[in-house]
Amino acid sequence: MTLALYGKSKRRQGSLLLLGVFVVMLTLAVTLVASRDARAASLTLDDVDAGWSNAVGASPTITTNTDFTVARWGTEDDNSCVSASALATHFLGGSSDDRSGYIFDSDDTGRTFNDGEVISLGAFTHVNCPITGSSIDSIDLGLTLDFSAPASESLTLPFTFSHWETPNNPQSGTCANGGANNSGVNANGCADRVQVSGTPSDEFKVGDDLYKLQFVGFANSSDAYATACPTPGSTSPSLEFWTVEGQLNFACLYAKIIYSPAGHRGHQDPRRRDRACRHRRGIHHPGEEQR
Repeated sequence: MTLALYGKSKRRQGSLLLLGVFVVMLTLAVTLVASRDARAASLTLDDVDAGWSNAVGASPTITTNTDFTVARWGTEDDNSCVSASALATHFLGGSSDDRSGYIFDSDDTGRTFNDGEVISLGAFTHVNCPITGSSIDSIDLGLTLDFSAPASESLTLPFTFSHWETPNNPQSGTCANGGANNSGVNANGCADRVQVSGTPSDEFKVGDDLYKLQFVGFANSSDAYATACPTPGSTSPSLEFWTVEGQLNFACLYAKIIYSPAGHRGHQDPRRRDRACRHRRGIHHPGEEQR
């Protein structure tokens, strides 16, 4: 009888223990969801501005105003590359300037979204005109983001656009993108490549939390100067944009803003972080205690 009662008692204790573990796990799950909801306040981005800078290779002429930024390089070799139009006059000063270049027309539309959602940053145009002289290898685009919620913040993040000016008529007949010359995107000679990195930016603070911006990529646009970008989710962006020779190539640039969990744990004093890094590397400044 005693042994039977003991066995029942042990089974009851085991059941209570399992129930306790379940309650604890359920509580943790609810807490995590609540924490996610508490920190995942919607972001309101009122404006995006941009400017080209720090070109490597050629030294482009850069024009930046409140609406768009333009970088042009080389000496024009075809005075019919840019068609005369109101948009050409607006962005490029008309069809008389047929140098190669980049245009970025930032998205000034205010929008509210959650972290991780894909958003449009603006319209990108590669003016892929035949030129003589040198071309750029890369150029930085500084994106200025103006938030109004969950707090008022304005910050500028630099991103590098890599430019590959490929041979137009390779002897092999195969272009740099792997396609045949004089076909498809290589119809006017081998296409050039514009590329952005999918590596997230450095952390930035909006309100009490830290975030990172990550490019999703380019999406081709049939709209001149990409003045109307497709809704995110209705297109498949790529970090590479292969562009047709002898014409203007339009795309929309998409990104997402990612919540950084490190920001929810508070901010570490940069001096302490520096000391920790040097300690791991075995580097100590004079007078600093070695641990």
